[in-house]
Amino acid sequence: RLKYPEFGKATGGCLLWSPSDTPRERQLLLNSSVHKARAAAHKSLQLSGLDPSLLDWLDQGIKAGQVPDGQLLFFGSLTQDLDPALELHLAIEGGELSYLEDWPQINELNGHLLVGTEQVLASVSHAKTLGGEVQQGALLFEDKVQGTPNLWVGVGAKGPAQEALSYLVDTPLADVVGDVFSQWAVSGQQAFSMGLKVPMSEGDADIAVDLTAALNGNGLNMQDLGLNFESLMGEIKYSNEKGLNTETLSGEFWQQPVTLDIASQVVGGLVSTFNFEGRLGTQGLTDWTKLALLESLNCDAAISG
Repeated sequence: RLKYPEFGKATGGCLLWSPSDTPRERQLLLNSSVHKARAAAHKSLQLSGLDPSLLDWLDQGIKAGQVPDGQLLFFGSLTQDLDPALELHLAIEGGELSYLEDWPQINELNGHLLVGTEQVLASVSHAKTLGGEVQQGALLFEDKVQGTPNLWVGVGAKGPAQEALSYLVDTPLADVVGDVFSQWAVSGQQAFSMGLKVPMSEGDADIAVDLTAALNGNGLNMQDLGLNFESLMGEIKYSNEKGLNTETLSGEFWQQPVTLDIASQVVGGLVSTFNFEGRLGTQGLTDWTKLALLESLNCDAAISG
């Protein structure tokens, strides 16, 4: 049994094969358990069997957290220059994870971390991040997928709808979509999901993004246009290929029922079209246009556009 600051208590053992009368190579098997460690203590292990890109991501990404229990398994040759087999499993409580520069950090993370020689897998049972309270999530760093290291992120959360919109304003996605969404305000709560594929080598393809916000009675205020939608029901989605889009988003506009469809193209920037159907009251139109000649009208009509 060992005890030192980084790992708290560590127990385990090892087996060494070192035959002198056979040509069999010398091998080492190490199996160790740790208790009450710090999540960043993996740095003390000097896991030389891991690819440098994995080590860099671990060292930079894990900011804080406690490990009530963990397990380290190492098996390798002492005579041949071969990559060892290595697995490190950590149960994490209260963790802080920065998975990608300029993207929101994951805080108060409870889950598990599995480190192998060519991949890192983190499963999240509970956490907080931009978008709300994470109900489930996973992060996978694979070093050798088609020769390129990739980071995969999947998050499902519930929280303020404005925070989901912030991914298009306060992350590198703003460089793609422009500043149009900085003039949008969304009220109410939403269920939010995010998927990312991130090439981790310089000069590779852009980040692949898939965002979905499920609205349930939310309000949307397009402040630059002076348009305000209420009681919205449906999903708003964003992806690299399709840009911003919806499928029959329903709600109220100027206190009249309306359906709203958004379609986009991403060609050097984001260009979106808005199609709506419903009824239009002249009172709302008068208030919006400020035209005096409409003040004498008092009716409503079917509209589309």
